[in-house]
Amino acid sequence: MKKIFFVIIIICISISSFSSTKWMGILDSGMEDFRKGQYNFAVTNLKKYLLLSGNDINKPKALYYLSLSYYFENNFSQSKINLDELISRYKTSEFGIQAYFWLGLINQNEKEWKNAEELFLRFIYSMPGSDLLDRAHLAVANCQYEQSKYKEALQTLGIIVTNEKSEKFEEASVLYSYILIKLNDLENGISFLSKWATRIEENPSKYPLKDRLWLYLAELYINTNEDKKAYTLLKNIDNFSPGSLSSDIALLRLSEIEFRAGNALVSAEYIKRLNIEYPDSVYNIDAQLNSGIALFSEKNFSKSSEAFSSVIKNIDRKINETISSDEENRLISLKSKTILYYAESLINLKRTSEAIELLNNIVTNSYPNFEEAILMICELYIENNEIKALENLIKKYESTMLSSSKKERFDIIIATNLSINKKHSESNKKIEYITIQSKNYSIANSLRIKNYIALSQTDQALKTLREQLTISPKKERAEIIYNMMSLHFNNRNFSEVITISEIMPTYLKELSFSTQLSISLKTDYLIGLCYMQIKEYKKGISLLNKIISLRDDKSVPDYDRKLIENSFYYIAWMYYKISDYKNAAIHFKTASLLIKNQELKTDSQFMEAWSYYSAGNYNDAAEQFITIYEFYKSGNLAVKSLLNAGKSFQNINKNKEALDIFNRIYTQFIDSEYRPDALYELIKYAYNDNKDIEANRYINVFSDNYQKNPLYPSILILQIENFLSAERYSEVLSASLHFINTIPDAIQYDMIYYWAGLSSFKIKDFDTSEKYFLFITEQFTNSTFNEIALKNLINIYNETKQYKKEIAIITKFLAAFKDDENYKTRLLVLNKMSTGVSIEEASLQTLSDTGDINAQYKLAVFQYNKGDIEKSIKLFSEIREKDKGIAGALANNFLGDIEFKKENYKESLVIYANSISKFAGDNETNAEALYKTAYCYYTLNSKEQALKLLKTLNEKYPENRWKPNAEALMRSLK
Repeated sequence: MKKIFFVIIIICISISSFSSTKWMGILDSGMEDFRKGQYNFAVTNLKKYLLLSGNDINKPKALYYLSLSYYFENNFSQSKINLDELISRYKTSEFGIQAYFWLGLINQNEKEWKNAEELFLRFIYSMPGSDLLDRAHLAVANCQYEQSKYKEALQTLGIIVTNEKSEKFEEASVLYSYILIKLNDLENGISFLSKWATRIEENPSKYPLKDRLWLYLAELYINTNEDKKAYTLLKNIDNFSPGSLSSDIALLRLSEIEFRAGNALVSAEYIKRLNIEYPDSVYNIDAQLNSGIALFSEKNFSKSSEAFSSVIKNIDRKINETISSDEENRLISLKSKTILYYAESLINLKRTSEAIELLNNIVTNSYPNFEEAILMICELYIENNEIKALENLIKKYESTMLSSSKKERFDIIIATNLSINKKHSESNKKIEYITIQSKNYSIANSLRIKNYIALSQTDQALKTLREQLTISPKKERAEIIYNMMSLHFNNRNFSEVITISEIMPTYLKELSFSTQLSISLKTDYLIGLCYMQIKEYKKGISLLNKIISLRDDKSVPDYDRKLIENSFYYIAWMYYKISDYKNAAIHFKTASLLIKNQELKTDSQFMEAWSYYSAGNYNDAAEQFITIYEFYKSGNLAVKSLLNAGKSFQNINKNKEALDIFNRIYTQFIDSEYRPDALYELIKYAYNDNKDIEANRYINVFSDNYQKNPLYPSILILQIENFLSAERYSEVLSASLHFINTIPDAIQYDMIYYWAGLSSFKIKDFDTSEKYFLFITEQFTNSTFNEIALKNLINIYNETKQYKKEIAIITKFLAAFKDDENYKTRLLVLNKMSTGVSIEEASLQTLSDTGDINAQYKLAVFQYNKGDIEKSIKLFSEIREKDKGIAGALANNFLGDIEFKKENYKESLVIYANSISKFAGDNETNAEALYKTAYCYYTLNSKEQALKLLKTLNEKYPENRWKPNAEALMRSLK
């Protein structure tokens, strides 16, 4: 037995020795296949080895290389199974640890970034001295980048990029730079890549990835607006790295820089090269976008919208292909940018609903520029006055925008909505935090200014504009100055507008030619209107003529051309204001042909005709008015023009044509506001033709339908004047009272109250007359009728013997009209009457007081007849002493009469004789004295003396009123 066992052992040992040798041969063959890259054979041999080798010490090695063979055969699932087994069974072995690295690569390929990162980190921690360490660090950074752990990725890459000897130094630097760009860390990015640019310049052939490093530095310079530096780097790529991964995008960026520099042709050449040299480049889509942007910049919105639409289709087609996530994200970002431009093109083409639909595509899909799209939609809703939609959008995204970098703009939109809803104070409150440091300050300020204006806080609005002027860039100041001018214009501070405009040229030179032209045009237009408002018409005409001279200038933007058109209209008005009706008509005619604004157009048509009318050119006026009527046929302008055609015919005595027109308006345009005017003309014609019944019929129609029409008072005045001319005073009174009781502003018509007073005076209705004359004296103190009313009141009170009232009115009259001596005298008379004397005596006393000798004589006579003998004798005596003329002779004769009546014949004879000898009387007084002296002699029986005197009387004064008496006495004496 022992012998047999021994034999068996020897046989087994021999077999075992043979098998071990054979296994090692299989392993060596597998390894040789692996080294030759014959991974399929390697898999066969290594699997065979693992199957036969049992627990051989080389089994981890075989399992490791089997996994790698599967890996390089792209059989990641089988590789992963073997690597997992290797880690599970031999995790402490060298091969087990290295398995983490390859397993990390598999997870990386499967985009299992988190798992991959953990596996790479485990490898790094487990084998700190491995040759794969830098490669592992790079892989970790890549995984961190894919998970958007950018700062961690930078930290990981920092291990490599600080070690120039690392084989991954350049590759890691490329990713490091890319992440700095991603983080928008411009300062560190430029610093890092500038060192690389120097390094490459020293030995360009040493760095195969130099194109990427140049490109990234160029991108950073573009972001800092340093296009010249970027251009140099991009040209390096074009010249020294043709066909590299960066060549196509370098051409794209060169095209963009040339475009920004205004070199459109050079820019187009780069785009052309990109299409030809790199037809399969993904950046050809970018190039198409740039071509669309070029068309957009040229304001060729129709073609640009077509270009953008094509770009979007190409992007969608590309996204549906198998591409990297980075490229997909880039294309989505590009699509979003294209949509914004496409939407802008559609907005300019007035296709706003399509634009909103496009922008909603960005919002719905949460594309880049999501917030910008929301803002643009809001702005379109505001522009289209879709306030409900605006408010819904604000409500939906208000919380989202709270943390947005565009929060200020969104708040400005909210504030704009508040302003639209007339919540101006709340609107300003919403944007008060947007300060001078903000890039949105100017927009916010513009809204603040609108709110201040709406709140009538003009001073605050101007203050805000002045503040904006001091802090704004020079190129924005011209627009601010114009806004200040506009505000002053709206506030009717026309002189201030002109003053402010004097500083405009200083800032215009900072602008492009087209912007200069636009603002200059608007400024001159505004100043021209100011000159019109302050009635410096010639200056206004001169300035607006300057604008008109640009009519054929193709450089004037379409949106400013309406200012040129409107200038014709306002120049026409200024010519009209200076009574240059010929030029007014010419410019109104041109305006009517050019202006798009219908209100100004129709006014120009009418004013052309009215200018002819004002110039007395009634034939042309009538023709133009008829032309307007025939063009419009109905409506206010048509009937108004027809009415004025009738008036034009009136002025050239074509009364039949005029009457036909007025009748046509009266009968055919019953609802027209100008029918009352036609009716008024018909009333005048009827009165002129003495057709009172017809005139009154028309007046009744007017009264029934148009009492509130401003012509109604004039019609009633026509009627009253007609009654006055016919002296139909009762009807004058009735019509005047109707006027006073029905016309709301009758108080403006002093003559109506006068006519009421006059007509009632004429029919002896003194109470009514007094009422209306008194009303005139109380309400129309400055009226020409005031004086007449006072005089009529004096007459009324005189007629009705109301002397106290007459005194009051005369006193009032004299206070207003002090130079009327008659009323002064009358007042004195009335005051004397108040002492109880009669009006006759008061009148004589008043005249006597003035020194009127004849009045004194009459007063003495009046007193004598009244029985005041002593008074009269005294007064006669005074007259005789003061006057040696006729009055004195008369007074002397009267004193003789008094003595004669007392039968003091001798005394009376002496008095009569004195009349002849001592007074220079007239024939009558002398004849009287001779006769009465003779009579006294006759009474005293001195007949000879009596006859002698009678003969003298007949000889000297053959014709006198005493002749019959003298003849009778002479007969008695004979």
